[in-house]
Amino acid sequence: MSFDGAIVEPTVQPTVLVLADKSAGDWSTVTLELLGDAELLANKVGWTVKVMVFAAPGVVCDEDARKLAAHGAKEVHVWEHEKFGPVLVPAQYTHTLRAYLDESMPRLILCPSTPLWVEGVAAAVAPYGALVASDCVSVKLNVRSDLELVRNYWNQKTHATWTFSGQRPWVVCLHPGVAGVGRPNPALSAPVERHQAIVLEENVETLEWFPPHPSRLDLVEAERVVAGGRGIGGPEGFAELTQLAELLHAAVGASRVAVDLGWIPYSRQVGQTGKTVRPRLYMAFGISGASQHLDGMRDAETVVAVNLDKEAAIFSVAELGLVGDARAVIEELVRLLKPSERAEGARAGAAAALSNV
Repeated sequence: MSFDGAIVEPTVQPTVLVLADKSAGDWSTVTLELLGDAELLANKVGWTVKVMVFAAPGVVCDEDARKLAAHGAKEVHVWEHEKFGPVLVPAQYTHTLRAYLDESMPRLILCPSTPLWVEGVAAAVAPYGALVASDCVSVKLNVRSDLELVRNYWNQKTHATWTFSGQRPWVVCLHPGVAGVGRPNPALSAPVERHQAIVLEENVETLEWFPPHPSRLDLVEAERVVAGGRGIGGPEGFAELTQLAELLHAAVGASRVAVDLGWIPYSRQVGQTGKTVRPRLYMAFGISGASQHLDGMRDAETVVAVNLDKEAAIFSVAELGLVGDARAVIEELVRLLKPSERAEGARAGAAAALSNV
């Protein structure tokens, strides 16, 4: 989308617009987190929380809209087009977003801090001189109703607080897994409006979607997480853990100790200083269970823990615990789950048991 450099002075409305993501079949965790932030901000100064969704026809049903309302949305706007696939690219939605902003510019736009959202939203708001801040971990209004942001720097090793005032629109792109999802209120409801999206014929079309490798799968959105700590012995242990993750269609996580030792990137860290996850299945290998780690995964539906220390704190939150060598257990699970004539029977049983968790 082109921009000639001329700034348009929009009439700003007292609203917060949340750009919602439904790429994995349900509302992403970060969408519900953004709604929680939006509701807190709106309640403080009397703004209205609106949600904008881009989806193929029929993808967003009334029950989906009710879930957004339960988390704070006061209006839900669904923009539909048959070219919208499971993964949106900026060229597909920027024209629709800009057309909407021409009619109703919100005071604040909240969206996930991912490349596909940051690029598209920045292009859409460029003509209005909006302030765009990516890589944020928190947003709030101070006593003067100025916007206060906390942003990450130096590969998320440090952060800084920024304050913005004035009447220009704000765009804040927030990292997932930081704020946490608030408790929904099923009694709330919101009107749903459906619109035809603007997608130019020469724009990009999604032909096929390939799921990410376990080492890059978003921890916050994953239904299954296999995590390693000091007890898996080193980078080689994480290589084996990644094999297990591939077989289970899981994301790879880690304790802070493993990250500090340089065995795995910080983006894989689970805990107070990393990601907060709520998967259906969390498997902890060689993780002792420090309080800061437990805070990042205690809301998992089912926790399986393997550790040599029978007194390890991780067992206090585990539904299933095994006292043993984490590397040996990982290797055995990989052997059982890998397709082979000899292991086919055992593999089928193990896979069925774990996939039902």
